[in-house]
Amino acid sequence: VACITSPAFAPLSLIRRGSCKPRGGRGGSGVRLYVRHIVRRQTETRSILQTVSRMETPKFKGYFESPLACFSQLQKAQTEPLSKEEFAVFLGSLFTDFEDADPAGDKENVTEKLFKIFDRNQDGKLDFSEFEAMGEQWVVPMLHPKCAFVAVDVQNDFISGSLSLKNIPAGRDPESVVPVINDLTEHLPFDVVVYTFDWHPKDHISFSENKHRRAFHPSSKVSAQDARVLDTVVFCDPCSESGYVEQTLWPSHCVQGSWGAQLHKDLRLADKALKIYKGEKTGVDSYSAFWDNARGFETSLHSELRKHGITTVFVCGLAYDISVAFTALHALELGYGTILVENASSGTSEEAAEKMKRRLQDQLCIFVDSSEVADLVSGKKRPWRLGLQLAKASAPQMC
Repeated sequence: VACITSPAFAPLSLIRRGSCKPRGGRGGSGVRLYVRHIVRRQTETRSILQTVSRMETPKFKGYFESPLACFSQLQKAQTEPLSKEEFAVFLGSLFTDFEDADPAGDKENVTEKLFKIFDRNQDGKLDFSEFEAMGEQWVVPMLHPKCAFVAVDVQNDFISGSLSLKNIPAGRDPESVVPVINDLTEHLPFDVVVYTFDWHPKDHISFSENKHRRAFHPSSKVSAQDARVLDTVVFCDPCSESGYVEQTLWPSHCVQGSWGAQLHKDLRLADKALKIYKGEKTGVDSYSAFWDNARGFETSLHSELRKHGITTVFVCGLAYDISVAFTALHALELGYGTILVENASSGTSEEAAEKMKRRLQDQLCIFVDSSEVADLVSGKKRPWRLGLQLAKASAPQMC
């Protein structure tokens, strides 16, 4: 275990024997941090992140930007690998909300889960190679996230057209999300900004007006004659393995090339923004901006985000409990840190939104107000839930 000073490193065992004096003691400007036996002085001590990231020499330019350089210094000092207890101290420096976590629940549970992910050989400690991989694959994205902002389906038909959320008692005017989205895209340095479009052909399967175009499956609880908007029906689908497809019926909306499919007139598009079109195929609906509902067709969104090295995705738009939620679920599944901006989203109902929120929370999705986004984009705010999301995604790359 090392005593980290600025910028000298010395093993704690030598310090105990008196063979080496840690710099940065009383009267000095350095900072002392014992990993196993922590000495805390309010006037002297800083976290690992604060201490080493402020070193100005190229060799120590950001501890987690160059984990190899830092760990090699500890290794030269005959430093022992990190134990689980020391790892917990490290997490306290990395996560900005870890001290607020329930010590008997979340805190210990998260520490255990993360340690198992990074301890590849399961020997109960983190050695040099494991620590290096952790720094490159996980800590760097936490400190320096590459962020995409995905505004989902902010289109006329969902705001004031045929499927307007204003006509549904959701508790939030869908038009109110527009200035919030504009403010975020105009003032924050997202690496990628994406606008998605529901983009349906006239004969789309989801349109209630088209219900007689398809045969109803015997398992459908609602007949073709009785089926109405918002009913869930079952159509025969000879192309699918099951032979049928469930479908919620909606009014005709967002028809390709129509006014209703256009983005709201007050939405100001960011420069070089990506546009993703979904729901283009007649026989299958598509809520998520990544895949259609049958997982048979993938949009270009994932490949575009990968091309730009995106690690964290901020999702918002219309409707909260449908396209926004399914886009967030798939972003989590694909390994992105996923954050839903609640006041930049509007849903079909409070009940439906709460149900989807619980489902997303079970997958560790983070929910924020737009006022919190800046600190997340800069890496100043680093929630432990985001860390756990990214760690699960990085695990295959570290094996």
